Amino acid sequence: MLAETEEPNVKEFVPPFYPTPKLPGYRTLYKRYLKTRDFYDLPDEVEMNAVLYKDAHEMERQVFYKRDPRLIIYPKDVAMIYGKHESTARRLLQTIRDSKGLPKGAPITIKDFCTYTHLDYDTIHTFIMES
Repeated sequence: MLAETEEPNVKEFVPPFYPTPKLPGYRTLYKRYLKTRDFYDLPDEVEMNAVLYKDAHEMERQVFYKRDPRLIIYPKDVAMIYGKHESTARRLLQTIRDSKGLPKGAPITIKDFCTYTHLDYDTIHTFIMES
């Protein structure tokens, strides 16, 4: 046991030094931009160079979807929108089919879903296409 006047041998904490990663070259970043067309993939230094993208100073970013456009909504999409289980989403889609007079297993369009649930079509379509 240490006496009250003695201090233990405690080293002063020195934070480790992590060198900043080297930035990829301009051509590499340009190719990555052309491949993904997503501004979040580029560092801030390149974002300043408005030659790469014409809408850099626009208030709203142009949307480049990761998927092909589609018109049908699936139970997984409904589950993500509401944060519920997929079986609950299937039941909701079945009630929409029943209200429309469609047979069991018939596809539900995003427009039908939005009409039934009173949600905004553009918001739901963008959410589905970007997720």
